[in-house]
This record gives sequence, C-alpha cells and structure tokens, in this order.
Amino acid sequence: MSDEDSSKQLLLTEVQTTRPVSQKLQMVTIPPESNTVNEQPSWDNTPKLSKRNSSERSLPLRSYNKWAPTEHGATLVWRDLCVYTNVGSGKHMKRIINNSTGAVQPGSLMALMGASGSGKTTLMSTLAYRQPAGTVVQGDILINGRRVGPFMHRISGYVYQDDLFIGALTVLEHLNFMAHLRLDRRVSAEERRLIIKKMLERTGLLRASQTRIGRGDDEKVLSGGERKRLAFAVELLNNPVILFCDEPTTGLDSYSAQQLVATLHELAQKGTTILCTIHQVRG
Repeated sequence: MSDEDSSKQLLLTEVQTTRPVSQKLQMVTIPPESNTVNEQPSWDNTPKLSKRNSSERSLPLRSYNKWAPTEHGATLVWRDLCVYTNVGSGKHMKRIINNSTGAVQPGSLMALMGASGSGKTTLMSTLAYRQPAGTVVQGDILINGRRVGPFMHRISGYVYQDDLFIGALTVLEHLNFMAHLRLDRRVSAEERRLIIKKMLERTGLLRASQTRIGRGDDEKVLSGGERKRLAFAVELLNNPVILFCDEPTTGLDSYSAQQLVATLHELAQKGTTILCTIHQVRG
C-alpha cells in the first residue's frame, strides 16, 4: 500500500472506560478508489447490502428489530454505509464513505481517527442525521433498532469543531440564554437554574461562571479548554443519550486536551454514548 493510499485510512477506535464493554479496537478502511467514483448510486429506497460475506465484517452486530426507549442508553449501529455527495454541476456523485460498518454502545467512548480528508466528519454527521443537503446515504443506521431520523436532534448533542459564542456574555449568561432556547417551555425558572448549575459542575466551569467569554483581544477571557467545555455544557442541557464531538481537542494544549478527554470519560461512565473524531492521537 502506497503512502497516498494509507493516508486515506479511517480508524474506528473505542476508548476503554472503566465500564466494561465487549467491543475491541476496530478499523474501517476507505479504499483509495472510493474518492473517484463516476457512476450514479442506486436510488432505490431500500439500501442494498454489500457483497461481503457476513463473516468478513469487523464487528459482531446484534439484531435490533424493535424500537427500545433511550432512558437506559442508546446503541448506535450502522451497516454497509455509503455516502455520496454532488460533484461539479451535480451530474456526478462522489463516494465519500464506502461500505462502513460499526457499532457503539452506551457507556462507550469511540473515536474516529484518520488524516484530513479521510471522511471522519462526513461519517459522523451522517450518523447524527446532520449531513449536508444534497448528500445521498445508502445503508442502515439504527439507534436502538429504529432508523435514524429528525428525532436524532432531540436525543443527541453535537459539538462542532468551531465554537460560536457572543463574547460580551459571561459563561452563566450564555448558558441561561441557550437554556431558554433548548429546554421545554414547561421547565420552571428554578428548574432551569438547577440544570445550569449542574452543567457548570459537570464541565468544571463553576468557578468561571462569571467570566466573560470574550474575544481574542480581551485581557480576561476563557481559555481554549474552557471554551470547549462551555460548548459541551450547552449540548448537555437536554441530557442527550448520545453525544457527537467533531475534533474536540483541536487547538488545545496538551493539558487542556487531557482534561477534556477526562470529561468525556466521565460522561461515558454515566451511560452516555459518545462518538468523536480525532485528527491525531498525540498533540
């Protein structure tokens, strides 16, 4: 395999938490030829399974036939997943993900690792039902046995790589503003206050609650690690059963990255299903 081919390898890795899990380290390979596909994908509503023998699949997947409540966690399973996007004028489709199969269980912290352009973010956004318009998806994506759909936005959180904040607000003001937008209208002011306090404690931002988020030219602002934890706190307001994180350690120093990963471990140990992308293992 050439250096160019190996650079397109996408690793699917489960980070072991203190909670026992049955999966081992897994690897998903994106073939180099998948980046130059000229043929149109099948537009049949029924996803077609690949011709691979079931014994060749890297993950032993259970059969989930019925929708199960998510109060006890979410198991995300995807089989023979192919993702296509429009190229040029839209007459041709480019295959970004080719026959990817995997699973992540409650209490697990799984990382998608690979070089830039290998399809990490595309795969994760597709699993989260947040793929861009014009994307064609084939294959099965199930959460507790139910095909993913718009309901994923209610039961999951998605931490984007780039944080968007209003610099003039403090941490507490930002969380209060986002809580008004995200929480049910029937939640009382006292309940909302307790939820925000809990998020500050879980993400280690309680002492920084009165600190302005600030901008780059401000003297006293949140650090890069604190800004990232604030993004996590916002996504945790709805108590999601599954959390998606796009390169959460990018731009952080070694200490901040280590603290953030420790926070992810704590969330996983409490039963949250976590899937994230990582560009490099060591910073």
